[in-house]
Amino acid sequence: MLFSAKMVYLDLAIEDKDAVMHYIAEQATILGVTTDEIGVYDALMRREAEYSTAFGGLFAIPHAKTEKISDARLLFIRLKEPIAWESPDDFEVQAMFVILVPEVEASTKHLEILAQVAVLLLDDDFKKAALELDAKAIVDYIQMKVGGDLQ
Repeated sequence: MLFSAKMVYLDLAIEDKDAVMHYIAEQATILGVTTDEIGVYDALMRREAEYSTAFGGLFAIPHAKTEKISDARLLFIRLKEPIAWESPDDFEVQAMFVILVPEVEASTKHLEILAQVAVLLLDDDFKKAALELDAKAIVDYIQMKVGGDLQ
């Protein structure tokens, strides 16, 4: 499954972007979509080096497209407190959708997931809810908003 409650991580006490990227790579290993935690971390950091995935309003969409990922996953992470994201606009981030896709799906699945997440993040009610709801409510809200397409 692309997205489920076990891929929602709430109120984490992580203090910087580098630690978040390590956490994401670790979770990818735990979820069984990679055996190369460092490779996933490197892919996430390479993408951030191209251009920051933070876009204001306390949200970011870090993503990795790499052969180190076996199956596409969407993770939602919410931190206890906003952190500096080292973006050109000095955005802080507290919540993020993380897109992990195999390289072979980079032009299809990645764009499909990104489009669905972008629609969610255009909705101010959703952004407010994402910063407050529990894991099950977040999954239910997302599935309601995207019509269950995140399977």
